[in-house]
Amino acid sequence: MLGKSIFEQQQCIVNERFLLYSVNRGEGFNLRRDVYMRVANVVRQLREKGEGKDGGGVLEKGVYRIFLFDSTSLELIIDSIFYLQHYQEGWSESKGFEIKYDIRPCIDANKYYRKSGGKWLGDFSGQILTFNELKCLSIQGQSSTLVDAIIELMNNKQTILIDRAETILHDNFGDVNYWKARISMNYSKKLKNIGDKFRKEKFPLGSEFICAHLRRGDFVWAHKEIIPSLSGAANKLKDLSIKLGLKNIFICTDANNEEVNNITSILNENGLIVDRFISRELSPAEVSIIDQGKL
Repeated sequence: MLGKSIFEQQQCIVNERFLLYSVNRGEGFNLRRDVYMRVANVVRQLREKGEGKDGGGVLEKGVYRIFLFDSTSLELIIDSIFYLQHYQEGWSESKGFEIKYDIRPCIDANKYYRKSGGKWLGDFSGQILTFNELKCLSIQGQSSTLVDAIIELMNNKQTILIDRAETILHDNFGDVNYWKARISMNYSKKLKNIGDKFRKEKFPLGSEFICAHLRRGDFVWAHKEIIPSLSGAANKLKDLSIKLGLKNIFICTDANNEEVNNITSILNENGLIVDRFISRELSPAEVSIIDQGKL
C-alpha cells in the first residue's frame, strides 16, 4: 500500500503538490498504521511552513488521506523517489544519535528499483510505477527532520514518493499532534458493517469466548526463541479454556491453511469450538482489520 497526500481541490492543477509514501515490503498493519501518523505530521508541518508562500514554494495547506489507487494515473507525474536509509556507518557512541540527513550512495535500493530508458521503475504489489529520479537519503531523525530534507532537497518537485518511511521517528510520541493523526484513522463503513454483522451472528452481545491472536508467518521466523509451536499454542488455549470455563475460541491469525487446520484439529479434539472470520472477497489487509479491530 502507498499513502498519498493530496492538496486542496480549489487550487489550480499546476500548483498541486503530491506526497506519496511506502514502507518496507512485507510489513504488517500495525507498523503501517504507525508510519501513517509519522507521515501525517510531515504533511502538517509542510502545510504550516507553506502558509503565506507565493507560487507553491513548499507544499501547500490541504488535507491528507490514505487510499489504494490505480497507478497508471500517476505513472507519468511522479518526479522523484526519496529512498530513506540509515547511515551505513551507523552512529558513534561518542556523538550519540545525531539529528542529520545527507544524500548518500544507495545501500539496498537497487533491490527494489531498476533503471530503464532513463527512468526508474519500481514494483509496488505487482504494480509498476515510473519515476524520473531516485535519491537515497541517509537520515537520523523524526518527522520534522524529513520536512527539512524535503524543503531543502525536493522543494521544486511536484510529486515525491518517500519510500521506507518507517525510517523516521515520531517528533513527540503521544503529544496532541500524534493523537490528532491517530484519531483521524477510521475504518471504512464497509468493513465496520461486515465486522458488526459477523460478530452479531457468531458472538452476540453477552457471549463469552476466548479471542486469540495467533502470530505466525515471518513473526515466528524473527522471534523463534519466544514463540510457541502450534501444539504449544493449542495447549495454552486449552489450559485457558479450563481456567475460564469457556468452550468457544475465536482465532485471528496470519497462519497458512495447513497451520490453521492443525491447531483447529487439536482444539476440536479437546472439545473446543473454533471460529474464524473468512472471506474470499476481501483482501488479507481487510480481513486483518476485521479480525483485530472488531473482536
